[in-house]
Amino acid sequence: MAHFNRISISVAGAESIIPKQGIGETQMGFVYSAYLFVYTLAMSPGGWFSDRFGPRLALFVVGAGSALFLGLTGMAGILWTGTQLLLGLIVVRGLMGLVNAPTHPAGAQFVGQWIPPRQRNLVNGMIGLAACTGVSLTYFVFGKLMDRFEWTGACMIVAVATLMVALAWAFGAQVMALLTPGVPRSPSAKPTYSWEETAIQTQPTAPPTRLAAPDYAWHLLLRNRSLLMLTLSYAAVNYFQYLFFYWMEYYFKVRGFGKDDSRLSSSLLSLTMGLGMASGGALTDWVRERRSVALVPVSGLLIGAAALVPCSLSDVPEVMLACIAIAMFSVGACEGAYWTTAVRLGGVRGGLAAGILNTGGNAGGLLAPVVTPFISDLYGWWAGLGLASVVCVLGAVCWGWIDPEERLEATSDA
Repeated sequence: MAHFNRISISVAGAESIIPKQGIGETQMGFVYSAYLFVYTLAMSPGGWFSDRFGPRLALFVVGAGSALFLGLTGMAGILWTGTQLLLGLIVVRGLMGLVNAPTHPAGAQFVGQWIPPRQRNLVNGMIGLAACTGVSLTYFVFGKLMDRFEWTGACMIVAVATLMVALAWAFGAQVMALLTPGVPRSPSAKPTYSWEETAIQTQPTAPPTRLAAPDYAWHLLLRNRSLLMLTLSYAAVNYFQYLFFYWMEYYFKVRGFGKDDSRLSSSLLSLTMGLGMASGGALTDWVRERRSVALVPVSGLLIGAAALVPCSLSDVPEVMLACIAIAMFSVGACEGAYWTTAVRLGGVRGGLAAGILNTGGNAGGLLAPVVTPFISDLYGWWAGLGLASVVCVLGAVCWGWIDPEERLEATSDA
């Protein structure tokens, strides 16, 4: 629902706000980036919030806050037009980015606390699949609601639905915590499975026990080379993702697709990326037992970069869709490895490490909604896709300096 709500504004922008409200493509790009800018700035504090108060509360704040500011997005459309609407959307979407900041750090921390090591990449990939499912549903579900209730009414309806989901999460997560043995009961319950895994390795004949993990200062994470390079690489992944999440439906309209075809293509391709995340997570877990965890993200980024080249040069709809599908599946397959590696590198500060990862990731991602239409206006949409291809290659190169096994204690004496 958080991803459904964040992408809904792009559907409203492509089908109603840009053609009917007098707000241009580049101006609408600033609305999209307002969310991403604040979301990025608040990401590390969001990870700290999850560490301090626990991922269950953090994810409830995400759901309830997303519902509130989606409702206010609709109110802005009812109350204002023109420049007032533009400024109102920038403010409201920025505030939505603030409350949504803990989404992925809290999710990754939850996986680190609840899921055994051999399944973490798969479960992180499933979280990515859920996010992409939310995105894929946006184009048709939100689009159909817009057809009947205008984009403002659609925002109100989905806001109520999101609040119900947030309340269901608050109740359901508490019940599962009571029913599941061996998981943290409170934010202070440390360490996570990462440190339990250390105990198993050092005492193979003894029963699994939890080890007390040193509580290192947060600034040591910023001196961990592997985490920093992982973050830089994830910025490339986010640039690719946000280019398509925010501009995919509009891109298809520019290339001559009808409204329904644009919606359907955008929905299926977003779901394709989600399937890549789940499949890539399972593959990463399998590869991790035999080879380097870097194999999946490096291969995925290079395949995605290569697939965008024929897409940008072809005018055949089937070729365009096939190439984008390959690119989105391949880059999506990288997702689980990033979150699992970040939490592992962070140790007891896994939520904060995931927050740092997503801060840098979104710093790259927030450029896409603005840079893409700017480059495309100057040179055409082929140039916008070509730039994304180059960014993916650079993201793959970063893995040459990442050691997924580098632990926090390795930098504690620095």
